[in-house]
Amino acid sequence: MGGNTILNKLTNKNKTNMKNAKFIVFEGLDASGKSTISKRFAKQHNLQLLGAIPPEIKAWLPKLSATKLPEATFSYFTLCNLLMAQKINDILAKGESLVLDRYFYTSYTYHTRLLKAQMPEAIKKVYNFPNLPKPDFVVFLDVPQSVRTNRIKERSEDLQWYGDAVSMQFDLTQTYFDLFEELKVNVIRIDNHKNSIQETLAIINQHYS
Repeated sequence: MGGNTILNKLTNKNKTNMKNAKFIVFEGLDASGKSTISKRFAKQHNLQLLGAIPPEIKAWLPKLSATKLPEATFSYFTLCNLLMAQKINDILAKGESLVLDRYFYTSYTYHTRLLKAQMPEAIKKVYNFPNLPKPDFVVFLDVPQSVRTNRIKERSEDLQWYGDAVSMQFDLTQTYFDLFEELKVNVIRIDNHKNSIQETLAIINQHYS
């Protein structure tokens, strides 16, 4: 298997390139403005923007969602995270910076609520794999629960039982930050309700420059 495995070993040249590239993750509960802000930020800095689900396995999600089994969706999103990690490593190895809209922090946080006592805590060992790309910083967009709930209700599409529906019922902010603290993640927490889009971007830019 060797160099063909996911999260393969990096060459010295690639490691040098990666030091010159930046990897930024946008996180937050549903309807916190992640898509809007991450798109604006990526466009502003001419950065590649990636979503959390690799296009090549996106078609699997509806079938897995239909099972209504959190074990199935957790396994799916864990695979998504590993595939995206390889793609991120490949981009960083070229010396190119990038933005990711959600990472394994969300997979863990939401499924902690869905799986409860069945949550495999050993997954955190995977999150600490040396070659799993770690962001330079995470931007956590904070919006009051009531505001987010109203935004979700206004959406035309059906609620995702493993996503929107969970964040409407529970405020998972503290679960996110418990994980950030445990994994020693550099987090920038921004009030994306009181701040305008321009103000939020200005705060992020202070940390990016």
